[in-house]
Amino acid sequence: LILLFVACLLAMTRESWALALITAMFAFEQVLQASLPIFTQIPALGNIIIGTAAVAAAFRIVQVTPRPFEGYFTQAWICCVALCCVAALSLLWTPSFGTAWALTRWGLPYFVLFILVGPILITDRESVSKFLTAFVLLGTAITFLIVLNPQFTLFRGRLGINLDALVRSNPLAMGELAGCVMIVGALWRGTRGTAAFVVIRVIAVIAGAVLCFQSGSRGQIIFAVLITV
Repeated sequence: LILLFVACLLAMTRESWALALITAMFAFEQVLQASLPIFTQIPALGNIIIGTAAVAAAFRIVQVTPRPFEGYFTQAWICCVALCCVAALSLLWTPSFGTAWALTRWGLPYFVLFILVGPILITDRESVSKFLTAFVLLGTAITFLIVLNPQFTLFRGRLGINLDALVRSNPLAMGELAGCVMIVGALWRGTRGTAAFVVIRVIAVIAGAVLCFQSGSRGQIIFAVLITV
C-alpha cells in the first residue's frame, strides 16, 4: 500500500512513473490483492487507482507541454486503433453478441489507458530514459513483494494466489513483468553510471529471473533470456 501511494504521488508529477505504473499494473494488482482484502473484494480497485493517476499525469502533460500530441499519431498507433476498430465491428455479425459485448465492454477501459493515454506520457527521448529507470525501480520492488509474500504459493508449478475457492491469479502477468524487469535491468545503462545504479540493475536481473521461473511462464522465460543474451 505504501508503494502504491508513493508511486501514484510520483506519477502525478512525473509521467515516467505514470507509464511505469501502467506497464506493471497487472502484476501490481495481484500484489495488492494478496496484501489487502479490499482489493480482492473489489478486483478493479487497484487498476482504477493506477488508471486515475495515469490520466491525471496525461492531463498535466497536455496542459503544460507546448505540442503534447507531436508524434502521437504514428503509423503503429493508427494500425493498432484500426485493428481494434475492425475487432469491434465484428460484434455486428457475431452469433454470440452477449458474450462478445461483455468481453469488449470489459476491455474498453484498458484500450483507453494503454492505447489512448499511454502514448501521451512519452514526449521525447529523455522521457523514455526516465521511464526505463522508473520501471526498473518499480518493477524490482513489485518483484520482491511477490517473492517474499507468503500469500503467493506454488500450484502445479506456477506461482499465484487464490482469489476465491475456484479462481487463482494469472501467472502470465507475473512472468511478463519479471521478463521485462530482466530485459531492462540487463540492457538499460541509463543516464546514471553510478555503482549504486549498477547494483540495482544486477538485483533487477536476479529478482526478475527468480520470479520468471517461479511463475512457470515458459514463453516469457525463453524470450526474456533470448532477448537479454
